[in-house]
Amino acid sequence: MKNADMAAMPVTLTDEQLNEYQHPMVVLNGSRGLTKREYMATAIIQGMFAQYDHLGSEVDAAERAVLVADALLNALEESHQ
Repeated sequence: MKNADMAAMPVTLTDEQLNEYQHPMVVLNGSRGLTKREYMATAIIQGMFAQYDHLGSEVDAAERAVLVADALLNALEESHQ
């Protein structure tokens, strides 16, 4: 699994705890939260909207946030090799 696809803030639960907390916010379709890529893109787009009056369309802003998140993740992977 690539670093970008790993959980940003993983929740470590035992099988017993997972059975106890059958709530969609704990485990949803086998996922335990946002991936690092999703989390970074969210933070990036928040910063973009806080700093700029005009970002173009929402789709353009979202695509740029994902591109920046991917670039950051690639740089982090290269620095750890």
